Amino acid sequence: MSDFLDQFCQSAYSGNRTNQGGAEHRILQTHRAATTHHAAITAPEHEMEEDRGYSTRKVIRYIIIAGTILLVAVIIFFATTLMNQVTLKNFVGTSINDAKTWGISNKISIEIETIFSLDQENDFIISQSQDSGIKVQKGSVLAFQVSKGPDPDERIELPDFTKMTTPQVTEWKSQYKANNANIMQEPNETLEPGQFIRMEFNNTSVNAANYTRKDGLLIYMSKGLAEKNIAVPDFKEKPKTEVTAWAKQHDIEAEFTEASSDKAPKDMIISQSIEPGEKIAAKTKMSFEVSIGKAVIVPDFSRMDKEDAEKQTDLSVTVKTHYSATVAYGALISQSVPAGRKLTDESPKVTVVYSEGLPYMDDLAGKNEKDLQAYFYEFTSKGANITYSITYVNSEEPKGQVVWMSVKSQFVGMNTHVMIHVSRGEARR
Repeated sequence: MSDFLDQFCQSAYSGNRTNQGGAEHRILQTHRAATTHHAAITAPEHEMEEDRGYSTRKVIRYIIIAGTILLVAVIIFFATTLMNQVTLKNFVGTSINDAKTWGISNKISIEIETIFSLDQENDFIISQSQDSGIKVQKGSVLAFQVSKGPDPDERIELPDFTKMTTPQVTEWKSQYKANNANIMQEPNETLEPGQFIRMEFNNTSVNAANYTRKDGLLIYMSKGLAEKNIAVPDFKEKPKTEVTAWAKQHDIEAEFTEASSDKAPKDMIISQSIEPGEKIAAKTKMSFEVSIGKAVIVPDFSRMDKEDAEKQTDLSVTVKTHYSATVAYGALISQSVPAGRKLTDESPKVTVVYSEGLPYMDDLAGKNEKDLQAYFYEFTSKGANITYSITYVNSEEPKGQVVWMSVKSQFVGMNTHVMIHVSRGEARR
């Protein structure tokens, strides 16, 4: 029986080496029970064999589990990383606003360095810190060099425009970004189309030696003979505004001079330098005479007296009188507008001054002191420098009454001084 169990256990072990340790353990337990039972009869010897593959298989299981966990972690890491990456575009040559919008959408910070550039327009990207096409992590920072346009203070050496055509001047302007240099084409009877005429700087302090990009420059180029295809209308007795509008429409240089007219109302055309019906070209200079209204000829007021001057109706005449030591009474001293000058209805005013001769000093005895200021002001207001001084004296006359004058009842000079005594109102004791 013992031999049978031993053979059974050996056979089970050999036939099923891959069974788990639990099965082997049960067989051994059965064997031990049978052996114990048999021991009551006899006590045979048996050997126990250790399962050495169990520990190895246990380690393998742990390795597999750990490897699986690591693999899942790696997959999650790379999946998360890929989800937080974005492919960088090529922004060179585009507006910085495009890069800013892209950065906001993809959570990328944008750093900007601005530099002058002839190759890129203002606010356009010159270079970027990372090459396009690579993956960049969200939350990272990208740097861009951005153009702020050409340097306005850079000095530009002007070429010899006399040897250049209009397309060549245009190419020079584009190449050097001379945006403040403007090319003006105008008709010219002597130069072929496209040839240089002249250049003008917008500031007298600027010249070819110190010209910079920010300075204004006008470059005039010939466009040859202009075609005479503009018919000149008859503007006689037409308003000036009509001429101005026509000249602007046809690029005609209109020049205006003013003249009086008895027929043409104010601001109407009296005459024009080119006859109606003639054909002219653009840029042609044309002059027009514009009416300032009917003119009044200023008369010679020395040939009339003060009363006749006041009766003038065509002019607004202001008549004044002044004392004079050289001009006889009633004669003309001056007139504000010379005789013979034409005045329009906008300025028909003339001031004339007639002479009152020499001043005459009345006897002011008995006059009150308060009347003296007005009396002597009459002299000064008419050009005579007559002055006076007052001395107060004791007198039987009422207080404030003139009792004596140094000059009285006679003609006086233009610069006479008069001494006057005024009563205090106290008689002498």
